[in-house]
Amino acid sequence: IHKPRDSLLSWTSGFDRYEGIVNWGFLILAIGGCRLMLENVLKYGVRVNPLDWLRWVVDEHQRENYFHTPLWLLGESSDL
Repeated sequence: IHKPRDSLLSWTSGFDRYEGIVNWGFLILAIGGCRLMLENVLKYGVRVNPLDWLRWVVDEHQRENYFHTPLWLLGESSDL
């Protein structure tokens, strides 16, 4: 009933559509990251007030201190 054949992940199998495996890998990484974030929030709580952080970012922007380049890049990418 069963015949020996090459693994789908080997070069000799002829299988070259790895999109599902890559998607599965990213899904596992995302779920692991969410689990870690939830575990940290449950253990330590929310240690930073998000509203104070946003106020600081807005104040820095009004003073023209541009030390938050990643936020600037995120804002620029949303304009597309």
